[in-house]
Amino acid sequence: VLTVTADMFCYRLIIDPSMAEAKQDWNVLQALLRRAASSVQLALVILLAMMAWLVAAFSLDYVGLGSILSTFRLQLPRILMLCGVLRVFIAAAGVTDKCARIPS
Repeated sequence: VLTVTADMFCYRLIIDPSMAEAKQDWNVLQALLRRAASSVQLALVILLAMMAWLVAAFSLDYVGLGSILSTFRLQLPRILMLCGVLRVFIAAAGVTDKCARIPS
């Protein structure tokens, strides 16, 4: 949703290059992004801690059981959770990158 909002800002700037209106729209977009970032900040920290726990649990199980093939079926839920957490952080980085490329 946030990347679409940034895209719409750029699209409106191309269609109507009024700098006064663009400045107001940019300020609103920045306020929206700051509000969203402060809202999800704790959730991202929790996801990061969960990711660290998943890596540690995966490593301990691998060391304890010895074979990656025998533990793969047991590790599949952790691997899927890890992929989900990585997807969230990649999406957040995409919003950051898109907003960094918008001329301010």
